[in-house]
Amino acid sequence: MDLFRSELELVSDNTRKAALNYVEDIYSGGGTNINEALTTALGQLQDNERPTYVMFFTDGLPTVGETNKNAIAAGVDTANKVNARIFSFGVGYDVNSRLLDRLSKDQRGTSVYVKPDEDIEVAASNMFRKVSAPAMTDVKINFAGARHDGPGNLVTRTYPSDLMDLFRGEQLIVVGRYRKSTPVKVMLKGQVAGKTREMSIETNFGTSAETLWATRRIGEIIDDLDLKGQNKELIDELVALSLKHGIMTPYTSFLADENMSFGDRSRLMTEAESRSAGLSIASGLGGFSQRSFKSELKRASRVNSPALQDAAEEADAAIISRKFGISASGGRLPQSTPSPAGGGGGGFFGGREGLGIGGGGQAGAATLGKNDAFGVSGDLVKKKRQVAQRVRRIGAKTFYWKNDEWQDSAYGTLKEAAQKKIIEVKQFSDDYFELTRLNKGRYGKYLSVAEPMLIRIDGKNYRIVPLMSK
Repeated sequence: MDLFRSELELVSDNTRKAALNYVEDIYSGGGTNINEALTTALGQLQDNERPTYVMFFTDGLPTVGETNKNAIAAGVDTANKVNARIFSFGVGYDVNSRLLDRLSKDQRGTSVYVKPDEDIEVAASNMFRKVSAPAMTDVKINFAGARHDGPGNLVTRTYPSDLMDLFRGEQLIVVGRYRKSTPVKVMLKGQVAGKTREMSIETNFGTSAETLWATRRIGEIIDDLDLKGQNKELIDELVALSLKHGIMTPYTSFLADENMSFGDRSRLMTEAESRSAGLSIASGLGGFSQRSFKSELKRASRVNSPALQDAAEEADAAIISRKFGISASGGRLPQSTPSPAGGGGGGFFGGREGLGIGGGGQAGAATLGKNDAFGVSGDLVKKKRQVAQRVRRIGAKTFYWKNDEWQDSAYGTLKEAAQKKIIEVKQFSDDYFELTRLNKGRYGKYLSVAEPMLIRIDGKNYRIVPLMSK
């Protein structure tokens, strides 16, 4: 491996010109020695009194020197004596995206993935512009409640779990779960120009961001499954959060299958475990798209943003390709794995009107004709346009279209005996209007739909029957 200089250089017109000339003479050849490149770069860093950042660009897999991913990560951690942040750039699909994510997470940086048809100069310029102006490093946040005198912290399970450095022009969005609604003092502490600075604001926990919290938590769960391997408890939480909030991921989109019973917990877990095994894809388009989706979830600032939905569709396509052996062009890949009967199709991240999901079909079909295993023809754009909408988010509740009615997710998770206890209410009847007035009209927004609905209210199941229903 060749170095531009054996030690760091001050930026000047001469050094900039020399560096550009050096880069112009670099040619592609030989293998990719990720371990040596990173440990050598980190070995040049001696000053731990100021923020230090390493930009790591790669367009290949580790093929020379140390190639074991765990050993590379451990070696980088040992070599990082000054707590430098590492920002990894994966260029193209031929990168080990899981390794890049691990390096960035361990060293408190971020990963950026650039598609083959994207301009790397734009991505690199944006990142350089960002890190050139650190506003606060070693950031910590604390919450103190005016009326919280009980055990435990007032706010728990905050995300991001490890706060990154703050840069000029950025906003810090932290979501968490609070024990009680109370006036709260939010305190932010960190290093600014080598000195400790602390600032605080007093506010109230007034607005609910539960679905945004769930979105980020799902991103953290997928990250843990990706970097640490399968974990039944995490998969169970992933399914539970997706079901409750209607957040469909490539690993839980089967929940929108009309034939999937929420009461069959074993089947739900088996399907989720099968799909999350797609995270074993570390490189290529499949690895690239799944890590991009995971990153969008973890940094989501609002639910169902266009960037999040686009990333979900690409990751969903990767899972479909792996599970059913379908190539991007619609052809059949070798060694395909058929879906369990009735397993349903893939899905997209639920939009405001719901999730696009293919229903049933012959999932184990040997070949693909005009319609694929999901009953949908053509590419993903056509799929998104053609599939039925089977998930609806209204207020704090999520409804799924099953058995020709919208079913409350809270009902779907009940045991079979509890599900049989249903009170039928005709729309616009006296009983109906009584429900709309409960808890100061809290449930009125749920009861205004035109289709049949099965909703759980105050511990009871109600089936709302529209006037036109037979």
